[in-house]
Amino acid sequence: MLNLFVFLFISDLVFGNTVSQEDRPSIVREGKTVELTCKYTTSFTYYALAFYQHTQGKPRLYLTQRRDDDAEHLATNLDRRFFTQLKSRDKVTTLAIAKTKMEDSATYYCAL
Repeated sequence: MLNLFVFLFISDLVFGNTVSQEDRPSIVREGKTVELTCKYTTSFTYYALAFYQHTQGKPRLYLTQRRDDDAEHLATNLDRRFFTQLKSRDKVTTLAIAKTKMEDSATYYCAL
């Protein structure tokens, strides 16, 4: 079994801008897909939501960013098993990890 722990990282302290976590720690079997969801609010006209991965004893790793215009920026050498979706109408962003592996076990952060 693969343990994926999802926590919240709020990087923007401007009034009216928040990111909140919907998911609790997840237990996923290797090879399955997991989706990690963050809700957000923002007063910005232009914005981006990013996901980071943190494995204990290692620096936080930037994974991907999805802008309000739905453009996606992936970290160099990011495994294509990681992908995001932004539903700006619902104010929700999702990180999906397909075909999970043991090394995916980490804390995942969402930031605005």
